[in-house]
Amino acid sequence: MQQQPVFSFARLHTLAVGATVAAACTMLAACSDKPNTAAPAQTEATNAQQTAPAEVTQPPVAEAAPATPVAPEAGRKVAVNAQASSPMGLTVRVKQVELAADATILTVSISLGGDQTIFTSLVDANTYLLDEAGNRLMPKLPEDNRFLRVRKGETLEGELVFMGALPANARQVEWVINEGNAPDNTSGPGLKLSLPISAA
Repeated sequence: MQQQPVFSFARLHTLAVGATVAAACTMLAACSDKPNTAAPAQTEATNAQQTAPAEVTQPPVAEAAPATPVAPEAGRKVAVNAQASSPMGLTVRVKQVELAADATILTVSISLGGDQTIFTSLVDANTYLLDEAGNRLMPKLPEDNRFLRVRKGETLEGELVFMGALPANARQVEWVINEGNAPDNTSGPGLKLSLPISAA
């Protein structure tokens, strides 16, 4: 409230002070007559806060770990030491036979020496494994050497896969190379290797 100016006359000063006091009393009375709306609003907010349901925090759900792939059972491996040679310089050796569930795998070493030819082939004619029941397992030939060619002075080492499994009770298998060809055929000599595979 703006202060009233004080005059030199005592009466006017008294009236001014009285008017100021009266105005102040009037304002206080007016303020006391107004309803107290702040308290109910605060009470309502407090009640709402108390009655509101507490938020439940769900624990994070752990993701299931991916299933570990199960490796197929390894085939039975039989160490062998079979070798065949032709007069024209080809030597074929089998070091191991693996009897897998859907294939028969030979670990082989193939070399060509002599001076009769610069290269020869192990698949110039029919080449296969022959079991005791007369069943033939045909080879799965590599893409980069479909005729299993070997050059003079060269040695090929690796695994040769034949498609199909041998009987569980098989005692031996025969590897027929270039069926019907003579052993001295330079294009592809005919050879046979008997491979014992019975369990020890």
